[in-house]
Amino acid sequence: MPPNLHQCVAQGKRPRKQELLVMVRTMVDSIQKVCLNPSRSQCSEIARRIMEKYPKSFADVTMEGDLIGCRYGSLLNQIKTRVEHVNRDNTLVRVRKPKRINENESTPSSESTASKCAKTDSYGCINWHPVDLPEDETPESVEEKRKEMVKLFSQEGPRAAERGQVEEWMKTTYASQRYAINNNPPPSIDELKDQWPFLFMKRFLCAHFNTLTGIDVNTRLTESLNTKGKKVLHFFESQLSRWKNDVRTVLKDINQAGKEDVDYGVASIITTMAYFKEKENALFLLADVSINVI
Repeated sequence: MPPNLHQCVAQGKRPRKQELLVMVRTMVDSIQKVCLNPSRSQCSEIARRIMEKYPKSFADVTMEGDLIGCRYGSLLNQIKTRVEHVNRDNTLVRVRKPKRINENESTPSSESTASKCAKTDSYGCINWHPVDLPEDETPESVEEKRKEMVKLFSQEGPRAAERGQVEEWMKTTYASQRYAINNNPPPSIDELKDQWPFLFMKRFLCAHFNTLTGIDVNTRLTESLNTKGKKVLHFFESQLSRWKNDVRTVLKDINQAGKEDVDYGVASIITTMAYFKEKENALFLLADVSINVI
């Protein structure tokens, strides 16, 4: 390792870019003596240990000193990128070998393979593969509701979603929806659209995600945009002299609107678009607020 890097780490300072690149290259060379193509999780463990031992030198922080994400994402990405770069011309190394099966074990059936997939895929879910149907429902009655929804969608299109019974049927058939999605081999998107056309509408997709994870994605996204939006705006405002007139004009309009009336998520997006010289109508549909839309 470069002597300057040792000195930075000992003093709790952040290393310069060139020193960090040399460190990553040296690390990857050492790692590949043991494993030519380490997985992302293995690289993650290495990056985490380095960050925890030397947080002042390698932890991801904002200009204000706030921690970012898992705190070692930048170092992890540099390590993994270096591994992929070194292996770019070696396809035999890049393609992972399947896990070995114990010779004493029989060949796994499709059912056991599916369960192994589900064990990984279901992380973060609270209702991954429900077994029980709602009360007073049978497989036949649920299938009838599915067919009826397919028929309604083919006749009326997305407008049929306004029928109250469709919302109730989508809740009732949740277990069947999960069964179709988790099927092995998995169905294609087109096959799922044919079987569950309403599932691909925002309203029902968000409701399905809420049942699956217990997270209201609309609320979570709004909260995240508001929190991250404040940090983005603070960054632009703290370095006002660096920006051109487009960004300054947007920031001025935001300040004149008053902090209480500002939607920080939208404001941060508009400011970022001004920085990249993007037109607002590329993302936003502008309308007269005095017009009633029926």
